[in-house]
Amino acid sequence: MNSGLLFLWIAWILFIIVYFFMDKAKKRTFLITWILLIICSSKIYVTVSNINFSFAFFILFFGCFLIYFDVVKQVFHLAIGLTVMVAYASILIWEQEAPIWLLFPRMIFIPCIIVGITYFLCTEHTNRLAVVVIGLCGGELLYALILYSYNLPYIIGAMYFFDTLCVTVLFTTFLNFWMQMKRYLLAKLRGHYPF
Repeated sequence: MNSGLLFLWIAWILFIIVYFFMDKAKKRTFLITWILLIICSSKIYVTVSNINFSFAFFILFFGCFLIYFDVVKQVFHLAIGLTVMVAYASILIWEQEAPIWLLFPRMIFIPCIIVGITYFLCTEHTNRLAVVVIGLCGGELLYALILYSYNLPYIIGAMYFFDTLCVTVLFTTFLNFWMQMKRYLLAKLRGHYPF
């Protein structure tokens, strides 16, 4: 599968969900603009003093900090974001050294690890999404800094990063939907059959 194809599909799906299913408010307008800017600038790459990065990565990183200011318990969730950041950078380093990808596809292994960390440490869906986006962006920066310290070229925010990010956001959203359906069905069963 081409790199970036998952990102485009999932980003447009998220755009449709935000546009049609969120209430009209400033947050909806911000999210729509943010998603469209990321999609439009995903193929624009900038070089600053031998550091290559995607312009969409810069927009994503800036926007996730604006979203993070709405999160309750910011210091606690920042610590979780740092955990996700180190985990993501460690998995990328491990990817270079170990042939684990022969057993598990990258697009399933990395999102499952990240979603597992955020699921057990965060309680609300919006907090999980903020921690996932900040953690993955920070992990991408940390990994790039490690590679640049060894003079190895790397593009910060390449399309496979956006693929991984979108699949992780999709897994997080699916897990939240699954848990809400489970709670709803259990409440209905308890209403009809008292235990």
